[in-house]
Amino acid sequence: LVVPREPAAAARGLGRACDLREPEACEAFTNFVSAGGDRTLTQSCDRRDSISCFYLGTVLHLGKSVAQDDERALRVFEEACNDGYVRACGVLGNMYLTGQGTPVNTKKALENFDRSCAGRWGESCVAAAMLYHGGSAGTQDEALSQKRFEQGCEFGYQPACRFLQGSASADPLLR
Repeated sequence: LVVPREPAAAARGLGRACDLREPEACEAFTNFVSAGGDRTLTQSCDRRDSISCFYLGTVLHLGKSVAQDDERALRVFEEACNDGYVRACGVLGNMYLTGQGTPVNTKKALENFDRSCAGRWGESCVAAAMLYHGGSAGTQDEALSQKRFEQGCEFGYQPACRFLQGSASADPLLR
């Protein structure tokens, strides 16, 4: 495992490798945060490094090696989303949908899922599709629901593809 010398770059690299389910990277990332790396992420986030903001929000949201703080995580994810890191927009959508760190707000959830989907994050396209299908964020819109499922598949989110193929057991929210 090669780790860059610059701490913020190391944190981002370890976070990405952990996202790819590299166990050594996940352990190294957790150890980094435990050893004060959350300060490095905070400093980088304060300099508008949206990827550092995303990983800082993640450790705050999950309580990984730091105290869980959904309200702060929400603010940090908002910064990352506003700076164009669309994956953070998807997490924000989930937080608004489930009321983590904020009251439940399905309209804001849908706005963030749509923003993330526009950035080609397929999982968020499916989350938006489900809200359009059920009408839980306003008016039910089957055509837009179908379009979001298609986008999810186009962007490589395989559960959306299986759902579109009519698999009886396909749950588009499951991996």
